Amino acid sequence: MFRWCIVAVSAVPANETTLTAPSVYDFAFLTSHPDRFGELKPVFDAILDSMKPSVPLPLRPEAPAVQEGTTPPSGAVGQGLPELGDEEVFSAPDGRFTVALPPGAVKDGAPRPEFSAPSGEVATYGIAGKEKTVVILHLFNALPEGEAYRDNLAAARGGRAAGDVVMDAGRKKVPAKIYQTRDGQVLVAALFPADGLFIGVQLPKKAYSGSRGWIQDLVTGVRFREGD
Repeated sequence: MFRWCIVAVSAVPANETTLTAPSVYDFAFLTSHPDRFGELKPVFDAILDSMKPSVPLPLRPEAPAVQEGTTPPSGAVGQGLPELGDEEVFSAPDGRFTVALPPGAVKDGAPRPEFSAPSGEVATYGIAGKEKTVVILHLFNALPEGEAYRDNLAAARGGRAAGDVVMDAGRKKVPAKIYQTRDGQVLVAALFPADGLFIGVQLPKKAYSGSRGWIQDLVTGVRFREGD
């Protein structure tokens, strides 16, 4: 005959707000004399009652106190919410440059299909308060790809060349072409030849004159990492 007992031991002291799974131990006490089990049972119980952990249970670590108005240390309980990146700044994946978008620019969840490219990254943005105005950013691998993307956008819209200009973005010379489309819009297409960057703006023709300032700022405001 045997007496089988299960004992649960918590690894940390009890806490009113936190439940911790305990370690479980089982003990079996056997006797080959069933007629003496009643006599031996108090002995088994005394052995169980005498058991104690070999080392004291560790104290639960307390979170460091944080004074009101200060930033708690990293990983501390009560850590503040993280800072959010500026939605009006596009950063190249490799960190070589940033593009400051116009105020009110909102990135589309997915690039608009009419501005898709066979390769490279494309991002499109609408601008609050500027109906039918779209900012297009395209990252290409080689200049022929960027030129083909620009030319295909213009051709798909029945674009007619209406002018061209070379802008200065720091030490960079940025050629830009302006097209008038068959549906009464204007497409401004700027290429950064050595940097794999295309910046385009499509907007209604009637809005073009009043938008030239911020479009130029969009192109000339590109900032490059030192040495690039």
